[in-house]
Amino acid sequence: MPVPQLPPELTDRIILAVDRGTLPACALVCSSWLPASRYAMFRFVHIRSSVSYELLVSRVLSSESMKHHLPDVRKMVLWNRKEGDFPEDRIPESWPSFFQLFAAHLPNLTTVVLGTTNWDQRPTHPLTSLVLSRFISVRHLELRGCNFPSFGTLRRALSALPSLDFLIVEGGSWPVPSAELSPLLLGNGAYGSARPRLSTLHLYTHPGPLNRLRTHQLVTWLSTTATPTTLHKLQFMEHLPLEVGCRGLLDSFGPSFPLFMRNISALGFSLIASDEGD
Repeated sequence: MPVPQLPPELTDRIILAVDRGTLPACALVCSSWLPASRYAMFRFVHIRSSVSYELLVSRVLSSESMKHHLPDVRKMVLWNRKEGDFPEDRIPESWPSFFQLFAAHLPNLTTVVLGTTNWDQRPTHPLTSLVLSRFISVRHLELRGCNFPSFGTLRRALSALPSLDFLIVEGGSWPVPSAELSPLLLGNGAYGSARPRLSTLHLYTHPGPLNRLRTHQLVTWLSTTATPTTLHKLQFMEHLPLEVGCRGLLDSFGPSFPLFMRNISALGFSLIASDEGD
């Protein structure tokens, strides 16, 4: 008696619905399950260590039989976050080379999450902005605990992504400005024309006056781009001492705050009481 088989369309839908931990087992069931299992595995790639990153480069990117799966990638996470706060051991220096290596191989990538990455330990490649501009499908970017050699590096990276629409910035650092922030200087005099054109912005500021100053610098620059005219959702969370209170939330925005309220349909502010740090 022949073994009954489910239609391929049905098994494909089932495989796409299973959890990621089960997908490798699905790929080993039979040859007919392998294509759907690999497709599901490549849709979301989470790199947690330098070892897994090197394997992605050597066994997928450098493999003629595997790199054709890279167009299936929709979400890429480069983050070795553990339970709780950011780990002390940050991403190895090789990880920032991700954009240079994969620029021509991820045409359908829409979401990038970068966590605890020390971009300031690696010299910025002179063609980084040009490389980032090739990620034309990336709409969602999360920068969580990333360190940059300068604010200009961060600014150029955000400006280079042509379709960037959703931005989350949590913590992170760069050298704080030594002079009063000038929107005209930060934006090179171009108001309302430069990228990014964000519809959603989430800012999570870590404790300390220097971190608030960095947030203020980022917001001041964004006020010179097209973002104030395209922003619809704004979420802002900040750690502040109790004596500062809610007034400190608006201090990070400064005089730019009214500019961001033009088309806002969803607004959220959160205040977390904390001691001041650096």
